[in-house]
Amino acid sequence: MKLSVILLFTMLASFQVSAADDSDVVEMGATVKGNQEQPKVFYIVPWKPAKDHTILYQPLTSKLEVIFPHVERREHRRQVEFLDDLTHNSQNLN
Repeated sequence: MKLSVILLFTMLASFQVSAADDSDVVEMGATVKGNQEQPKVFYIVPWKPAKDHTILYQPLTSKLEVIFPHVERREHRRQVEFLDDLTHNSQNLN
């Protein structure tokens, strides 16, 4: 009888320990897919020194001023009205 009571208490204690162990286990996971937010960059590295160094140091603003010159609002509106009148008059002649 004593042996069965001790065996019963031992079994109950082992079940409680195993149940406590299961609740303490924390599983964490992460997935890394690389760095897709960064742009793809292609570097060109010269293997010889440049002969003409003026090409290397041209400012970007000089190119922007040629491509996108400053336009005054009045001049632009006058030119648009002139072109509208010109196309309207040419359509009336045909």
